[in-house]
Order: sequence, then C-alpha cells, then structure tokens
Amino acid sequence: MKATKIIIRRFSASVRIRQKSEPVRNRLEAAVANFISKVQKSQSKSSGSILSAIDLLIDKHNETLAAHFGIPHETNDYLKVKQQIWDKLSVGDISLAQDQESVEAQRSNLLNSHSLRLSSSSSTSLSKFVKCLYPLHKSTSPSLSSSNSNKVLDIPSSLGKYELINHNQLHRTFYELPSPQPFYLSPQHLNDFLHRFLFNKRDFIKSNIVSLSNLNHFAPYRFFEYYNQMLFKRQEYVSMVTKILQDLQTYGFETSLTEQNQIIFYTFFKDKAPIVHKINEAVGKLKELGMSVTQDAYPTFDLDTYNQLKESMIAKYGKLHISSLNIFLLHAIRHSQESVIVDVLQQIGFAELVGGNSLSERLSTPDETTFALLFEYFSSSSYASSKGLSSFVEVFEKAVADKSLVFDVKLINVLLKCLCENEELNFAENIVSKLFLQEVPKLQVDESEAVVLKQMSPRDKLAYKKLELIYNNIRKVTNDFEISYTILPTESTFKPLISSYCLPLSNTKNSFRKVNYLTNFMETYYKLPITTRTFKLIFSKFEASKEEGWELFDLINITSKLISLHDYSYNLSEDTSLFGTDGQFSKLDRIEKSSQLTNFINNHLVKQIDLNIPIAQGSFVKLNDSLITSVYHAFMETIKRSAPNNKEGADELVRRIQRQYDSLRERINKSRGPVDQEGFTTTTRDIYALDELNYIKKAFLIDLIDVVG
Repeated sequence: MKATKIIIRRFSASVRIRQKSEPVRNRLEAAVANFISKVQKSQSKSSGSILSAIDLLIDKHNETLAAHFGIPHETNDYLKVKQQIWDKLSVGDISLAQDQESVEAQRSNLLNSHSLRLSSSSSTSLSKFVKCLYPLHKSTSPSLSSSNSNKVLDIPSSLGKYELINHNQLHRTFYELPSPQPFYLSPQHLNDFLHRFLFNKRDFIKSNIVSLSNLNHFAPYRFFEYYNQMLFKRQEYVSMVTKILQDLQTYGFETSLTEQNQIIFYTFFKDKAPIVHKINEAVGKLKELGMSVTQDAYPTFDLDTYNQLKESMIAKYGKLHISSLNIFLLHAIRHSQESVIVDVLQQIGFAELVGGNSLSERLSTPDETTFALLFEYFSSSSYASSKGLSSFVEVFEKAVADKSLVFDVKLINVLLKCLCENEELNFAENIVSKLFLQEVPKLQVDESEAVVLKQMSPRDKLAYKKLELIYNNIRKVTNDFEISYTILPTESTFKPLISSYCLPLSNTKNSFRKVNYLTNFMETYYKLPITTRTFKLIFSKFEASKEEGWELFDLINITSKLISLHDYSYNLSEDTSLFGTDGQFSKLDRIEKSSQLTNFINNHLVKQIDLNIPIAQGSFVKLNDSLITSVYHAFMETIKRSAPNNKEGADELVRRIQRQYDSLRERINKSRGPVDQEGFTTTTRDIYALDELNYIKKAFLIDLIDVVG
C-alpha cells in the first residue's frame, strides 16, 4: 500500500486547485472544500455498508417504526416485527405511502364488492395472465444476506423474482380476460399488475441502440431509422398504459399520485440533448443528400400542459409533491421550457437562481433528485455558456448547506460529471482523490452484497436503489442523521475524469498515465472492471491523440487487457473462455498453440484478478463491431504517429493491418450470414453463434498484437 500512497500523492499534486481571481471560481473552490469536508465527516460516522446502516437503524428505532406503521409490538417474535417494518419501508417513498395505501384500499373494497368469477372455459385466460405477471425466470442475482444470524433481509432475490416481465404479452393476456377485466382479479394481482407494468419498463429510457455510447457508430440513415423505431415503441407502450388507466377509471378505480407521476414521465419523455442533436444532425445530412425523411416528433410539453397538470394535482392534493415537481422539472429542462423551470423553482424556494422572486414560503422541499437535475441544468452548455457557472455554484452551495440532504454516490457522480463537462477537472480530481483514492474503505460484507454495491447490472442497480429508499425512509420517520453508511464508488464515479482525459483535444498533461492509474485502481481496490464503454473511450483517444504518452506500447497493453478481461467476464463455462476457468491458464496446456498465440502468452497475457462481478447477468465487456473497429483504427493512427522518420515502413505496416481488418470483416459477415433491413441476421443468433464471433475477434486481436509487436 506504501507504493500506492506515493502514486496517490503524485496524482493529487497534479490536480491542486488553481488559484483564480474570479469571485465565482473562488466560491466554487470553497464549495468543493466544504463538500469534501461534509462527506468526510459523514463517512467518519459510517456503520459500514448501507445494509448494515439500515439494520442498525431498524434495531435502534424498532418501537418508533413499528408504531408509525401500526405494527403490533407486543409479539415476542422480534424478527417477524423487523421483517414487517422492512416491508413497509421498501414499498415506496414514505411521504406518499398514505396516498398509495388509500388508493389500494379503495381498489380492494371495489373488487370485494363486485368480484366476478370466471367460467371453467375461461379460466385458462386467467392462468395465462398470472403466468405473464409472475414469470419464473432463473434468478441470476446472488442472494443479499448478512453474516449475522439475526439479519433476514434478502433484497435481490425478492426484487428480481418477477421483474423481467414481457409488457406486450402481459397487456395482451390482460385484455384476453372477459370484460370488465379488473373484476376477475384479486386486489393483490391488480396492484402487482399496475406496479410491474408501470415501473418495470427498463428499455423505455435507454434503448440498447440509441444511446450516448453509440452516437458516433452509425451512419445517419441507420441511426435515424433506429431512432424512429425507438419512438414508435415508446408511443406504443404509452398507448397501452393510457388505455389500462383509462379503463380502470371508467370502472371506478382510483390511481395513486405515484402512478400518475409515472404516466406523466412516460407521456412527455424526451431524450437528452446530445441524442436530440445527433438526430437533427442526421436529418440534416439526409436532406442534403436529397433524401425524403419523415421524422417522428417528441410529445409536446409546454407551459399550458404544465399548468393543466399542475392545477389538476393541486385541486386533488392541495399542493405539488416534490416527486411531481421533479418530473415537471425534468421535462421542462429537456423541452427547453424556461417559464416552467422558473415556476418549479418558485415552488421549492430557488427562484433567485434564474433571477426570479421566490415565494414567501417554500411549498415543497427539494431532494436528491431535485439537486441532481439542477446540477445538470445549470452546468449544461446551453445554460452555462451564456450565463456562466454562477447559478451552478449557488445551487451547489445550497446542496452542501442542506443538513437533510444525503450525498449518495449517484448525486456525487452527477456532480463529477457536471464539473468535468465544464472543464473544471481540477475540482473533480480533488473530490475523487480525497474521497475515493486516499482512503479505501474495507467493508466486512459477504460476496453477494459486495456485488450489489458495485451496481453493475440493472437488477443490482434496482436493489441498491431500494436500499437507498429504505435508508431515506427511516431518516424521514426518525430524523436520525447520526448513522451513515460508507459511500462506495461505481464505474460512473471515475468515468467523467476518464472521458475528459480521452477527449481528442484534451490538454491534460500525462493523460494516459492518469487513465491507466484510475482503471488499475478501480480494478485493484474496488474490483470494478473496465467496461465496453470505457474501452471505447480509450481506443478512440489513441485514434485521435496528438499528445505524448499515448504510445504503441501502451496500446498493445490495453488491447491485451481487453482480451483478458473479455475472457474473464464472458467466462460462463470452460467452453466459452479462451484461456480456461481456473485462473491459471491450464486450458492453454491442452491445446496446440500457434506462434502468434505463443507470443501473446509469453509477452502480453496477464492473469485477470478476480473482480467478483455478476457474470451470469451478462458480459460487461462486449467485443462489438464498433469496439473492434476502434481498436484497428487506433493501431493504424498510432503507428503513423510513432514513426515520423520511417514513413515508408509505417505505411506498409498500416496497409498490412488494414488487410487484416478487411479479412476480419469478411469472416464476421460470413459467420453471421445475410443481414436483414433491421440490421439483424436472418439466421438464429444463439449463444453458439456469439461464441464463434468472439473466438474469431479475439484470435484476430491476438494476431494484430503479433503483427505490431
């Protein structure tokens, strides 16, 4: 660890906050210092992991929590009471619990007084619906249990049991029930149906194809086509949800505020500005080529829409809840509705941030989500470029001063992203160094909990989000701010800095050394792997870099790392790994090795350290075509830069690499077979076909290293 501390001191020394004369920069410097101090003070009171903190809080306030939820405390079964408290805390935001319980009670009374029974001939339709509602998927998340015998909390297994529903099938089987459909369901089935249909649409926001990491890897027409498909699927889903809720309303069923918020979120959702910009750019290029394009439009969200929704909610609930305001704020930011932003800021007492006048009394209290949205808005290029960072600094100061605000890892990650996007790397580096590099926490948790804390998979992110909800709910009931938990970084904690170092025009000194240091630190001390998106950033930098430090030797090493890490993360069985599953490369002793493979093993292959990641939930390093293309381009451009005095030799080597890349593309296309108009092969893309593609790609990468090495 001594050598590590020396490296950390060097890292910190290179990121000391620069002295600035501007008042805003001085305020930002002070706010960062106060923020670091606040988080460090909270961490000094840490009780361990977030699960440990929850367990301690429930034990400490058992009687108070039981009384709050109306749970009889006279029983001698302490664990039963504890589990009931846990269940109540995990349902949702506790400030909305009364409304949700009231709505569910109304539904239950209506169903009990008007329940219908299916005939024997129609009972099959109910059976199909129930099977779709509770799909029996194999559980791939490890159980989250604690070593202490009195802990009975098992989050991932209970959360993941029925999460992966098929929305189209569930919608179809619901409407295959005789009309009126809800009256053939039990209250539990109806509530589960609404919850799973409304809150488990993971791919609504982030399509696998139309995402920030894929922006530059599609031709304009293909990207535009995928975008229209994405919007169509969203509109199709919103139509399904709208019909369900309208039918329920027709039958006399109420909807909760949480459910109303969710449908408002879906109905007016718009993608982030970079994606919208890319779409508009693609449309412009297609029009320049004389192509006729029909662009699907995002739904409209404006001041009139906001006022109608606002008045409706105030009429029913008396005021706007912060959860509703957060959704309105998100839509207002995405749809560039400054009037709505001003009105929302008035509601939470922050109107002065945009030059307005706050109300005499704050109507709602901002929470972690509010501050995350405001961080992103006031640091965005559209706002900060014209008005500076003054408002961002002011909202940051408010967040640091808010004693009830929990700076969880998600909010810290947003803060780091905002600082880096505004080229305030010195402040971001200082935060990362002070909070996550200088002292690495040593938590006593079992393997299953350690996996969840990394938040690598959608299921584990959901589990961690539920833990944060429970922790915050306890604080709201007890006002106990003494027991905190250890904040562990995720990949998104380090990604803003790595992204900044990998920008084509980055002026950061020793940028590759910093990237290499951070990725090694992530792996060694936090067991976080380098994922596909991080590898893409690194190879793209090699491709475009004009700086010193991004050398051929480093490129060979990072490519070797890619091969080893992919083999590790895709290591489902002995057959799917190239080097074997025992970590000792024993498989290599049983195969006949080519000269290229022998060279790779002897000079480049490094044993991958155990990262304890949820491999069964999917590979976190995918050898997709865009990544492979980036690797080859990185080698060709780096070789051109590396031999200024031997241009002829460099050009010949580049041509050889290009021929190899062309050969790889031919092999890939042959393996896949014909491609249809949507970009998917007409043959079955099963696990064996994917295995073959991965073997081909890794073999070519090994040959590539042999050629240039």
